[in-house]
Parts: sequence; C-alpha cells; structure tokens
Amino acid sequence: MKNSTTAATGAYIAAAAAAAAAAAAADYADDSLPPAILRASEKLRDDARALWIISDDPRDWQVGGESWGHSWGDIVLMIRPSEIEETLSDACRAGSWDNENTMWVRDWARPIDPATNEPTDDFRVDVTTTIEADEPDCEQSKHDWQSPEWLGGCAENPGVIGNGGGVIVTEVCAHCGKHKITDTWAQNPSNGEQGLTSIKYEDAEEKP
Repeated sequence: MKNSTTAATGAYIAAAAAAAAAAAAADYADDSLPPAILRASEKLRDDARALWIISDDPRDWQVGGESWGHSWGDIVLMIRPSEIEETLSDACRAGSWDNENTMWVRDWARPIDPATNEPTDDFRVDVTTTIEADEPDCEQSKHDWQSPEWLGGCAENPGVIGNGGGVIVTEVCAHCGKHKITDTWAQNPSNGEQGLTSIKYEDAEEKP
C-alpha cells in the first residue's frame, strides 16, 4: 500500500515536469511544436495531480488557526491526509489554554503542492477541537459535586433548568463551594453551532 500511494506523488511530479518541458519546448520552437503535444502533456499533468490530491500520500502542509497564533507560515512535514485532522487536534490539545470554560478552537491545514511547492486549497482541512475546562483545585483531595434544593430548578432535579434543546445543570462542591455548570445546548461563538456540551466553573461569590 505504501508503494502505491507514494507512487501518486512521484507520478504527479514527473508529469508536471514533462508539461513544463513541453511548454518550454513550445516557446523555444516558436510555436512550431504541434499543439496536441502540449495539450496532451498538460492533461497528463492535470490527471496526475487529481490522483495525487485524492491519494493518502504523505505531504507537507501549511497550517494556521487559533492554535498557531493565527499564523500563515507554519509548515508541518510529511503527514498523510488521513492523519492531518488528528495531528491538528493533538497539537491544539498540547497547547497551554488555562481555561475555566469549555473552548472550541478552530485550525486549518492546506497541502503543499509537490510540483509547485505552493499551498493549495484543494483538500483544505478545517478542524474544530474541543478544549475541556480545567477543573479548579478543591480544599480536599477531590470535589464532591452535589445538587441541593437551594440551587433552584425543578423539584425533581434540583439545579436543572431548560435551555433550548437541552438543559443547564448546576452543581456545587460540598467541600469548597465551587460551582460546576454544565450546558448541554451550548453554542460555539465562532461559528454559531448549537447543541454542544460545555462546562464552566465559578466561585460561589460569582453566583447571583
């Protein structure tokens, strides 16, 4: 499988070189080169490029987005298309976010064309990675989340109120008083997507 996939890249580079040579020959021959030869070489290049685009050959990528400081210049090397989404998400999660609310981080990658050495929007990959909130420390070894009646909500489920197509669940730690708020109908502020799940933590004095 490896040999068959890497062959797509080699075939495309060779076809692109042949098309460039044919174009150069046409210029040198002062248009005396039969147009059919040039058209055939260009079709061969375009067909080989199409096969390279859909192949799983490892390739270089230009990457950017929130994880990369919105940069346009970072390059990651020799990643297969089937692995690029996971690569972006892993790099995102490895960052230092220090967030008390769930975040949705958007990143992207564009493959580098091996014949032109330029990024292309063909097979551009856009990835949204969920970064869970960092649970704050507790006075004890771990939080003891409870749902006492004084949190409000319905009598059957204290601390629970409706929110769109989901609910907001508020819990309080019996040790330190921290509040944990889970929203099952959260919205990604960057693209408006709804129906997500978010968690945030608040101090007791922050609650109304």
